[in-house]
Amino acid sequence: MSFNDNQSYWELRYRKEGGKRTVGWKGIDDDSYDKIISEFSSIVRPFVGTPKRILDFGCGIGRWRPSLELFGDYYACDLIEQEGFERFDVVRNGVIPFDGISFDLIWTCVTLQHIVDDRLLRSLACQLSRR
Repeated sequence: MSFNDNQSYWELRYRKEGGKRTVGWKGIDDDSYDKIISEFSSIVRPFVGTPKRILDFGCGIGRWRPSLELFGDYYACDLIEQEGFERFDVVRNGVIPFDGISFDLIWTCVTLQHIVDDRLLRSLACQLSRR
């Protein structure tokens, strides 16, 4: 599956789901999902300290945004255009946006396993590890 095929698939799935979360813990109700997210920062902070810039790679509708913003400046990217983000861009043709910006913390949740092209996955990993 090419990058553009993958992007088309997620755009269709996003529209079908009505903009709600299209992946993740589908069997968990929204209240439980929100509780997990709210506890996130207290669990993770001892391991990551206080990063200055955070990238939410594969942000979807931004479920993790409230917890990630507690760590610093929040940036987000996804295959699907999203609204309501101050620093958001779309991953186009396998290129991660925000060229020239390095991140102290990169968060990705239920994202990488959906990239079925090994070369694309390696390319994205190299881009995410830039300094």
